[in-house]
Amino acid sequence: FGLACGILAVFILNLLNNELEIEIISTFGLAYLIFYLADVELGVSAVLAMVVMGLYMAKHKYCISSRVQLPIASTWRIIIYFINILIFMITGIILAHSLVGTQKHVDAIDFGYSIVLYLALHIARLLAAVILHPFIKWSGVNLSWKEYIVLVWSGLRGSMAVILALMVDSEKVIDEMIRHRVLFHICMIALLTLTINGTSSKFVVRFLGLNH
Repeated sequence: FGLACGILAVFILNLLNNELEIEIISTFGLAYLIFYLADVELGVSAVLAMVVMGLYMAKHKYCISSRVQLPIASTWRIIIYFINILIFMITGIILAHSLVGTQKHVDAIDFGYSIVLYLALHIARLLAAVILHPFIKWSGVNLSWKEYIVLVWSGLRGSMAVILALMVDSEKVIDEMIRHRVLFHICMIALLTLTINGTSSKFVVRFLGLNH
C-alpha cells in the first residue's frame, strides 16, 4: 500500500511546476490522507505505509520542483519541530498518568533490563546497517564507515516509539502487566537515547572528523 501511495504521490507532484503553496499543501495533505486510509479504512500499518511511501519519494525527489525543494524542506522542518514538541508534551502527560499504576508490575530489575535492551538496540541497528548496506548503496546513497557509525549511534529519538507504546497501552485485550512493562521499557529507552545519544552525537561527529 505504501509503495502504491508513493507512486501516486510522485505522479501528482510531477503534474505541478513551481507551485510553492500547492506542493507544500499536497505533500502535507497526502501524508495525512494516506495515514488515515491505512490505519482506519484498510487496517494496515500506517507507519510502515508512510515509511515506504517516503522512501519511494526520496528515490524520486525531483518530482518536487527545483525552486520549491528548499522552501518545502524548510517548511517541513518547522512543522516537524513543532509536532515533536507536541508529541512529547502530550505523551509526557499521558505517560505520567499511566505510569502511576505500574509499581506493582515493575521491579528494580526492570531498570537493568532496560539498560540491556538499550545496548541490544544498538547492536540491532548495527546489524540492520550491515544487512541493508547493499540496498542503501543501490538507492544512490554512498556512506562511509564513519557515517555508518553516526547512523547507528544517532538512531531515533523515541517519539514514534512512545506513540506506539501508548497504542499498546490502550489495547485492553493485552495483559495489564505486559502493557505496563512495555510502556516502562520504551520510556526508559527513549530517556536513555535522548540523554546519552542525543547529547553525545555531536561529539561523535567531531571525533570522526565529519564536522567540516
